Amino acid sequence: MLSFMMLQFMSGCGAGGNVSSDCDTVAFVAQKNSDSISFPISKGGTGVAKAKVVLMVPSQYRDTAETAKLQHMLAAWLTSSDTIVSDGNLASICVAMLLSRFDTGEVYEIDDVNSDFEVLDNDRLSVDMNVDVAPCFNAQSLLSVCRTSTTRYNNEEPSTEHTFYNVNLATMKRITLDDIFREEALPALNNLLKQQLVVGAGAKDVNDMLELGYFNLDNLTANNNFKITSEGLTWVYLPLEIACFRVGETQISLSYDELADFFVATNNPLNSITHATDR
Repeated sequence: MLSFMMLQFMSGCGAGGNVSSDCDTVAFVAQKNSDSISFPISKGGTGVAKAKVVLMVPSQYRDTAETAKLQHMLAAWLTSSDTIVSDGNLASICVAMLLSRFDTGEVYEIDDVNSDFEVLDNDRLSVDMNVDVAPCFNAQSLLSVCRTSTTRYNNEEPSTEHTFYNVNLATMKRITLDDIFREEALPALNNLLKQQLVVGAGAKDVNDMLELGYFNLDNLTANNNFKITSEGLTWVYLPLEIACFRVGETQISLSYDELADFFVATNNPLNSITHATDR
């Protein structure tokens, strides 16, 4: 079964095709698509995979050229490719990507899922995959987009992951750590992230965190999976990155005041929020 729907959702800039705008926010249009497939599984039965994708796609920013560039940047991030995606079909491409893991024409090995999962009636496997992509910050010439991916096998608890893509709308480039922080300040930033996590968990020290399932804190470092907020930055670490699967995701937030000593001296894209001056 295949369904497709597009809805208009305007935010910030005025609506209307190719109308030029000098505002500092992006307008979006919603794309929705879903599909399902059946496939053979190693237990001799049948598996069913369902995928649903809801995307907020840039529909207007300044002019036609910059709108198209934002669309291309988002598509490249979501598909991990440089393929040009035509209007209206990005959601369907993402659905096809989700289902491609099971649509191989070969028998799907249950052990490929997880040995802890049970198969319904010993001959059924149900996989539900949902992806939602939407802006979580869209102001002051900065855009932070969140992709929420949820997967459920049979009746198990769903696994949820959040990944982020941040854009400096003034330069039309992706924002990375190198744009925000001085390289020599990163070790101190990493220590602050670790301290914040320990305090937030109510633990005494890193050793206490081991008992809570955090097995990889020695390798906890700032990465590019962060979201921009009006108050600071929030880093999200996916399951198994720094903690065991049962812990799930880990979020660590630091305010701009806490981060100020680590900022680059000039051309920091966050200056529009922090009102920081060049040092």
